[in-house]
Amino acid sequence: MRPLYIALKTILMFILIVLQSNVVVVVSSSSSMFMLSTTTTTTAAACVHSQWLALSKLRALNLHSKKVMEWNMEEDCCSWGGVSCDPATGYVIGLDLSFSMLSGEIFPIFNLHHLQTLNLSCNNFNTTPFPSGFEKLRNLTHLNLSQTSFSGQIPVGISRLTRPLSSRL
Repeated sequence: MRPLYIALKTILMFILIVLQSNVVVVVSSSSSMFMLSTTTTTTAAACVHSQWLALSKLRALNLHSKKVMEWNMEEDCCSWGGVSCDPATGYVIGLDLSFSMLSGEIFPIFNLHHLQTLNLSCNNFNTTPFPSGFEKLRNLTHLNLSQTSFSGQIPVGISRLTRPLSSRL
């Protein structure tokens, strides 16, 4: 009786430790043997507050954009349409606001320093000067600004990006 008690106590301690470390334990019995198998569960990191703040400022500057107005400010920004986050860190790494009817300022985007992909294509920025600040997006590898109609010259900051950049201007 004592060896069974020790074995069950050991199994229960193992289950408790495993459950505290986000691992799912499946226990099945066959005759008098117990089989344990583990599966790691992963949960995506929540949106980092600085990222939520930058996107909420972008939303406030583009109130007529249906896409950004659909963002529920009470929810995690990683769940918003057009927003992709790194599941491990919660930083915004992708922003697809194509066909969003944006026409206002977009400078809050330059606070998304982990951004790798930015698509602003097919928005109407006719009265907005081509923004500067792209040099702050050091991780940017894909940039689509086609059919945006920014006014003025392309800022020199785009040429300061250090990673290979696939762009459509």
